[in-house]
Amino acid sequence: MMELKAYQRGALETLTRWLENLEETRRDSENMIEALKQIRADAPIPDEFRNYPKTTWKKLAENGGVAATAGEYVDRTDDANRPIPHICFKVPTGGGKTLLAAAALERLPWQRGLVLWIVPSKAIYAQTKAALWDKQHPYRKMLNRASAGRVKMLEKEDIFNREDIANYLCVMLLMLPATNRQKGKEFLRMFKDSGRYPNFFPDIDNIFGNTELLNEFPDLECHTERGLVKQSLFNVFKLLRPVVVLDEAHKAYGAKNTKSNEEFAKSINRLDPRMVIELSATPNRGISNLLVDIGGPDLKKEEMIKLPVQVTSFPNAEWQLTLSQAVDELERLDAKAKSFENSTGRYIRPIAVVRVERTGSECERFAMFLEQDNHPYVVVLDGDYEILESTRSPHHRIVWLHRHSFENYLLEEDPIDKFRHYRAPLEDSLDRLPSSFREIAADTEQKFKELLILDVAHQRAKTGCRVFPKAPDELFAGPKTIDFNNSEIKKLCNKAAQGIDEQSIEDARTLVQDFLKEHRFIDLLPGHFAFGIIRRWINYTVNVRQRILEADIRVFLSTEIWRSVKTRDHNSLKRRLHKAVREAEKIRQAQSSTSS
Repeated sequence: MMELKAYQRGALETLTRWLENLEETRRDSENMIEALKQIRADAPIPDEFRNYPKTTWKKLAENGGVAATAGEYVDRTDDANRPIPHICFKVPTGGGKTLLAAAALERLPWQRGLVLWIVPSKAIYAQTKAALWDKQHPYRKMLNRASAGRVKMLEKEDIFNREDIANYLCVMLLMLPATNRQKGKEFLRMFKDSGRYPNFFPDIDNIFGNTELLNEFPDLECHTERGLVKQSLFNVFKLLRPVVVLDEAHKAYGAKNTKSNEEFAKSINRLDPRMVIELSATPNRGISNLLVDIGGPDLKKEEMIKLPVQVTSFPNAEWQLTLSQAVDELERLDAKAKSFENSTGRYIRPIAVVRVERTGSECERFAMFLEQDNHPYVVVLDGDYEILESTRSPHHRIVWLHRHSFENYLLEEDPIDKFRHYRAPLEDSLDRLPSSFREIAADTEQKFKELLILDVAHQRAKTGCRVFPKAPDELFAGPKTIDFNNSEIKKLCNKAAQGIDEQSIEDARTLVQDFLKEHRFIDLLPGHFAFGIIRRWINYTVNVRQRILEADIRVFLSTEIWRSVKTRDHNSLKRRLHKAVREAEKIRQAQSSTSS
């Protein structure tokens, strides 16, 4: 069993006291409301009885049972106007927010039902899924204890029914955008009538059953034309009233725009949660009720903050010396780690991170240097324009790209269109979304082919001139258009042509034309520049109020392409990466056997 730190145990004890007081106050409130109704059916219900979470909070606050830094209690209600008990753990980065979330579920009084575990990004989604789906992981073991061994892990696309909810603790992992709605528009599948959950709803032709369900749950979403309850995942949530765990809540409530923060809070409220547990490094006190405030000194006391940081530099030294010293230090730390493991049973893996310039010669020198001592490193090389003249890797430790850079591998038609439709409002049908990836790629080739040829010429001649700007924004006709400014592009071409001879330009033109016989123009365009065009185009065609972040597009496309795209280049890249990683693992195992 994982040993909790003192500050984690303290936080969970505070949670337990809150839960106990909450349940006691809820029972007292229900008894008082029932007594009032017996005296007079239409008797007004005082807020202190109806809003039992607020009453609980006030009692605990008077006795020091909430964080000293907590502000005034923040009310939240669901769509049925029921008060929502919601609390927040303030935990510094690295303090174990996910661990506390799993441990908190272990202390809830419900062993069955639905939990929505909401995370802010694909990276955290993948990390959380890896932990919670692994039956040997400490977090999953906590969930097993919470459910007496009957836990069922779900993703948004997974089917479940009433029997699952009755017999298991069902934990569904969601991303923030999947639960957020803007201006009441339906823009994700969880709000659609999917017909995937018939077990929770009466038959379509059962008008009496439909009316009975609405009488019991009046805030369910219905079809406007027929008045029938939508058989959507969103309505399933409303029926089940899940516990919501909001991991990294500051990513949701961290916007500078107060209205955006409030809109997100309303989105969570509309799920009709029976309870919301937030974990955040920087909570928003205007939205969250701060139950526990864990400070940096608490982490330092438990040695969770790795101090001191030691910096060693080698002024005026060649990079080989710095790398040799780093390898020696890594080996020293590895020996200490193994000794520590022998005495305590705990293994701490030391790692070294090396950043190399994205040029073929530097990567090749680096790989050869590492191979001299048989170090298991894998180098992924950004190909640049060398792909025009070389199709083979200069070194077997280098994974050579067939496109200009790694970013160009993200520019595939189907995943990009899928992302557009994923983010577009539902009323924007496919035929109404302007343009297509294929059309924007063709327009890009027409406008930038000459500029690309000049850029290739300069790079081959090693003039040091970078023809393309870092981002394409200045080459659009305006801030809210995807039309290019032809005059600005022409200015760049004229300027670039002045610094290179005609023969170099013609040689570059021949190379580019030969490349385009088998490949796409966008594969050769500088990756950051091409990606900037696609980002602008996606934001324009989706037509959302807030600009879609480049990181969100990258993560979505990376995941989708690596998993599903079947082009020759992608399959080749996967094979070479897997081969390089296997080779590195064999070298590491051989070194481990030799040392033992």
